[in-house]
Amino acid sequence: MIHGDDIVASRKKLGLIIESEREKGKEVIRIDGETSISEILMSVRSSTLFWGQKLVVIEDFFSSRRSVTDELEAILKSAQGDVFIWEGREISSGQLKVVQKFTKDISVFKIRKEVFKFLDNLQPGNAKVTVKLLRSVVSAGDAPEFLLFMMSRQVRLLLWAKLDPDSLILAPWQRTKILNQARLWGEGELMDFHSKLVELDRGNKQSRLAVDLATSLELLLF
Repeated sequence: MIHGDDIVASRKKLGLIIESEREKGKEVIRIDGETSISEILMSVRSSTLFWGQKLVVIEDFFSSRRSVTDELEAILKSAQGDVFIWEGREISSGQLKVVQKFTKDISVFKIRKEVFKFLDNLQPGNAKVTVKLLRSVVSAGDAPEFLLFMMSRQVRLLLWAKLDPDSLILAPWQRTKILNQARLWGEGELMDFHSKLVELDRGNKQSRLAVDLATSLELLLF
């Protein structure tokens, strides 16, 4: 199992696992966590097309349900092959105990506190601080692509808080932080910053940035 909020790193790890299992000749079946329990059970219980081995990958199983203990145990007990769970957040200790009944092969990918400090400091007129923090997290090993992803996610949350704060669903402490940070931005400023992040992402994927991505992020912050 893989879980944790550093989904860029955990997705990369998942991709390597899937590639390795396919090279071993296994059939890989990927299932979204919102799939009904009955359908998931059918997938893990069924035989492969050519009577070989298979790996069933279930993504965001815990995030899609409130109570999953009995369902998960039923899935893992009846599986005719390997089951791998990927979760885009860190699961609770209670949920972890259920998984540990069946495997000790569990990896957690956490975002470092320094990255959150950088994101929390994104605000107009704060370029000197944010650029220093950006350079620090890049030097520590955080990939610019990951930081671009996290910046985009943060700005989307800020836009949500600015445009429709009553519908913002987050943990109370996180909601308070986002609402306070959103007040430091004008709506137009957030929309413009978001558009520039989208364009930067597009340019990076198409290999048409004038400078490297880390430098491009610095320039965006000024």
